[in-house]
Amino acid sequence: MVDALGAGDIICIVRKGGIRDRRGFALRHDRFVFYPTRFHQSTDLLAEHLVSRVSRSHEAMAPEGHVRIEYIARTAMTSAVTDISQLPAVQHELGLSPSAVHSRFFYREPGLTLAALRVERLRSPIVVPEIRRYTGCVSWLELDAEIPCDYDDVTPVIGESEFQERLRALAPLLANN
Repeated sequence: MVDALGAGDIICIVRKGGIRDRRGFALRHDRFVFYPTRFHQSTDLLAEHLVSRVSRSHEAMAPEGHVRIEYIARTAMTSAVTDISQLPAVQHELGLSPSAVHSRFFYREPGLTLAALRVERLRSPIVVPEIRRYTGCVSWLELDAEIPCDYDDVTPVIGESEFQERLRALAPLLANN
């Protein structure tokens, strides 16, 4: 997923909240780093067009016990999706398979959050040790160390005009929320 977002292949994520997110999912920050792990790495959860990139993505990851932080995301748009019939129209911007999206939508109670993200690449990626308390099914981590990610240290993964065009295409599909 992080690799696909970092390549600009998709611009959206759907979130429900991890097992450790007792109160469900909420966007706690407008700007955040991706912390890519090997947790939830089943290829049957991925959109079909992303399956072929899994091994390449794993090869680029930091060695076991470490995490490579390479991407920053800014939230461009969010939508609380309460009608599952809206999701097929945005499937091309999601990294999950339709069955995985369906499963997430109905987990605990119907609904989920869709977030469109403006992804930027750090000019100098950072490798941090993977600490045990960072592992598992969780949406947000407070890292022990600061990650330097000033606006001068990043570059967008897709151009502004393409991003705005894709964002505009999403808005009417989710307008009934």
